[in-house]
Amino acid sequence: MKRLMWFSLAVAVALAQPIRPSDESLRAKVRFQKSLARERYKVISGDSRAQRIEAVGQRLAALARRPIPWTFTLVETDEPNAACCGEGVVFVTTGLLQLNLTDDELAGVLSHEVIHGVRQHVDADFVEIAKLEKAIQDYATHVERHGKDNSETAQMRENYESNRLNQQLEKAYSYSRQRSAFSQAQESEADSMGLKLAIAAGYQPQGLMSALQKLMAHQVARYGEKSLLGSKTHPPLPKRIDRLTQIQNQLGY
Repeated sequence: MKRLMWFSLAVAVALAQPIRPSDESLRAKVRFQKSLARERYKVISGDSRAQRIEAVGQRLAALARRPIPWTFTLVETDEPNAACCGEGVVFVTTGLLQLNLTDDELAGVLSHEVIHGVRQHVDADFVEIAKLEKAIQDYATHVERHGKDNSETAQMRENYESNRLNQQLEKAYSYSRQRSAFSQAQESEADSMGLKLAIAAGYQPQGLMSALQKLMAHQVARYGEKSLLGSKTHPPLPKRIDRLTQIQNQLGY
């Protein structure tokens, strides 16, 4: 009985401990704050729109892989958008809400962004960019120092270091060249896994597809047919919608 009491007390203490954000989550918050300051975006808080985003987002985040704090922020801008700044940090624009999204459609969008965070897509990209920047800096520093010592030992060391830096630089540039393909693959993964997350949270599976259809109609009306071509980081909207239709069919919806 005494052992059981101690065990119960230990569990209670453990549950009372605050959940520590992941390192990725802490970095994401810094990136988000910097982007808000840089773009001078206004954060909307306290009204029914912000509360709705928070409620739907937290319902989805409760099923994320790690029990860390998540924030879902409403940002004022007419451009319809939602984005994940890293694990635990998602924002939605007032422009997206102006598309009159239902809760199922909003959940579809937010689940897509939650998956970006869960899969650490954003942080992985920043890590690779940092590697590229460091490789370039290391190579520039090496070139600047080259030639100061012409001894045979120094030359051997120079050749070894030069080869190492060249390999490092080539690896970094290789990621840079393939980054668009990686980004599109991440978007497809977020669509697929996000759909399943929304279903698991009790939302209709057609939510994301319906939201993308509304976004597509808005983009065509505002920018014309060229807006359907997609970008280096995002597959074209019609392609994403077709893919979601296939996934829904596979899942029996």
